[in-house]
Amino acid sequence: KEQEDRRQAEAMIDTFLEWQRQNVNEIIGVEAGFRIEIAGRTIKGYIDRVEKTKDGQYCVIDFKTGSKSETGNTIRENIQMNVYALAVLKMYGKLPARASLYYIKSNDTVDYLPDNEIIDVQRERLEEMIKAVLAEKFGPTPSFNGCRFCDYEGICEAKESEI
Repeated sequence: KEQEDRRQAEAMIDTFLEWQRQNVNEIIGVEAGFRIEIAGRTIKGYIDRVEKTKDGQYCVIDFKTGSKSETGNTIRENIQMNVYALAVLKMYGKLPARASLYYIKSNDTVDYLPDNEIIDVQRERLEEMIKAVLAEKFGPTPSFNGCRFCDYEGICEAKESEI
């Protein structure tokens, strides 16, 4: 198992290095720290990588070592990628032209092209989530995978009626 893990790690390093050799963008931030305000609350974090294209556009890259879990359709709703887009807007004065998840293991990229309309919708969604947390509203969100790992699975009425 240890040797197999090492082989996979070495393969991912080789994949990343080849990807890096082909990348023509300028790296302007690695583990770029940010702090933004949403609904009167501070959200802070780190963006794996911020790049600038030759035509002056910004790109966000979030590196993933696991299996691909997002698609071109689902990434638009990804909270992390939308927070990163808002952070780039604050840091550099404009939205990134592209925010991407780069899955190193499969050498696969899932791109998101944020625009003002999408970002406004996602900012409202984040504001509602923050308000719900502050109001201690944690309603059930039944789903097959969610319920399987939930500590309340055995006593949850929503699971019984929704799934």
